[in-house]
Amino acid sequence: LQLLKEASLHRDMAHGRITVTHKTRYEVISEQGFCSCELTGNMLFGRESFELPCTGDWVLFQVTDAGKGIILDMLPRQKTLYRLKSGSVSGKQAIAAHVDKAFIVQSLDQNFNVRRIERMMLQISGEEIQPVLVLTKTDLGFDREEVEHALKHLSNKMAVFYTSILSPESTSRLRDSISRGETVVFTGSSGVGKSTLINQLCGEELL
Repeated sequence: LQLLKEASLHRDMAHGRITVTHKTRYEVISEQGFCSCELTGNMLFGRESFELPCTGDWVLFQVTDAGKGIILDMLPRQKTLYRLKSGSVSGKQAIAAHVDKAFIVQSLDQNFNVRRIERMMLQISGEEIQPVLVLTKTDLGFDREEVEHALKHLSNKMAVFYTSILSPESTSRLRDSISRGETVVFTGSSGVGKSTLINQLCGEELL
């Protein structure tokens, strides 16, 4: 991180990481705590939309008031997930940066879709992010042999976890797969249990 800062004109400024984005306002966490920041005019109007900061980006900022600040620069991105808005490069939107692992979350009901898993795995791997498949709602009942057969060509490319909120052991195994300091994103359709899973992994109602 320090090496990346040295290349910036604002290397002497405090650095922090974006936790939440609100259009033109960004929540930044640093050693000094939380700060609600805006972009300088040069950053806001001098960049394409996909070049603007997103969750997970490391930024250099200056505190201007209690709990408020201005983002002066953004450190080079690595391992970034994008949402494709159109076929052009300018149509893509960065949604998370500096990601180590991506949990592809699907529930073992009508949401289960092998082709969707394949597409997500390819996109994630293409950004040099480690994909992990997390299957939820195992308590609903499913044919494990059938599921394992459908995933046979993928299981040697990424770890697969079977989880249920009624089985603390299953989520404990998933928690143990996360190393200290790693950044993990959860991706999946609405209703597959991402928020519930995150709450269980963290041991509190965060979402």
